[in-house]
Amino acid sequence: MNKPMSQPETNSATGQRICFVYKEDYPWDVRVEKILKTLSAAGHDLSLICRNTKRLAREEQTEEFSIHRLPALSALGGKLANLFSIPFYFNPFWFYWMLRYTRAIKPQVLIIRDLPLMPLGILVGKIVGARVIFDMAECYPEMYASTMQFSDNKLVKFLFKNPGFAGLMEKFSFRHAAHVFVMIEESRDRLIRLGADPDRITIVSNTPSTMGTEKPRRHGADEVLRLLYVGFVTRIRGTDNVLHGLRAYLDSQENPVKVEFDVIGIGAALSGYRELCHELDLDDHVNFHGWCSQEFVDELYDRSDVGVLTYHVCSHWNHTIPNKLFDYMLAGMPVLATNVGPIKRIVEDVECGLIFNDNDADGFAQCLAALTDAELRNRMAGQGTEAVTRQYNWEVDTARMLEALKGVSA
Repeated sequence: MNKPMSQPETNSATGQRICFVYKEDYPWDVRVEKILKTLSAAGHDLSLICRNTKRLAREEQTEEFSIHRLPALSALGGKLANLFSIPFYFNPFWFYWMLRYTRAIKPQVLIIRDLPLMPLGILVGKIVGARVIFDMAECYPEMYASTMQFSDNKLVKFLFKNPGFAGLMEKFSFRHAAHVFVMIEESRDRLIRLGADPDRITIVSNTPSTMGTEKPRRHGADEVLRLLYVGFVTRIRGTDNVLHGLRAYLDSQENPVKVEFDVIGIGAALSGYRELCHELDLDDHVNFHGWCSQEFVDELYDRSDVGVLTYHVCSHWNHTIPNKLFDYMLAGMPVLATNVGPIKRIVEDVECGLIFNDNDADGFAQCLAALTDAELRNRMAGQGTEAVTRQYNWEVDTARMLEALKGVSA
């Protein structure tokens, strides 16, 4: 086995040695990359510890940070070989390698991405004398509860992704963490209701950078109205809301505008949605592309008219925020979304789209009919882009994150 890389002393007078622990493979995760590059630019010495199911080089040095990957067993073992590195609260494999790497790195601050590794992160932090930040990108108790709600295999979910046990681990984690990063106000307020100290919580959302962005195109009265969804295709994400709503729109209009719906992504519900699309006679209106090149995705962003976020309302979505909301807004697309709490609050506050009730096909149809108006789309698109430029951007989140880090370091 390779030995951990030794870490140089930080050269910055104000910078610290910071180690970010990510429970999955890297590359690639947009939030991890943004946080690490931002902290590096601020003068900190950065390291990343991550999983290694792809069996990449154990040690790697990028321009901004060093990468330390867990060892991986031979690929001959298939998925069984990856069981050792499953990120779980008490996995001794993770504990050994987190401790071994951090003893070499000697971090002053440990940032632990998500709940499954937080108990181990707190223990390792105490051993090596590092303060621990809980990067709570997801509310795991709410996510597990919502996943069970939309899953056909509830027993397996209950045994391995138990929301009650996750809740206990979450309380332990935020009580022993020096600070917590959350994604949205609703997530912060939930922790406060559970007893967390509001002074130790900072909103660091997954917003886009506005550096180098151009003004969005103007919407014209084209013959085709193009809807776009980018993300995983699972039942909880509600693509069926679009399919039923599109059928209702076509049936309710004497002369409907032609609509095309592009779906970028894969997931467990994809085959079922293909079947539903065929049953609803929507094959001429819906394109399931699967995963595509970034160039093709960018092309669809450039030519699409409306970004859809038709998630099913549940406790998980009511305590997080999809970065696609801000991506759509920045790209100059009005948003068509269900009444998920944080999405509804932002869209209605900014007036950058329309909201309909979950599982209300007629409500979707009415919103879609309104969005055939190019001037309405232009007005909403402009308001969405302006809101991202002013408020919902990574530069604003960066300032909050760096200020919180000062407090942790004090």
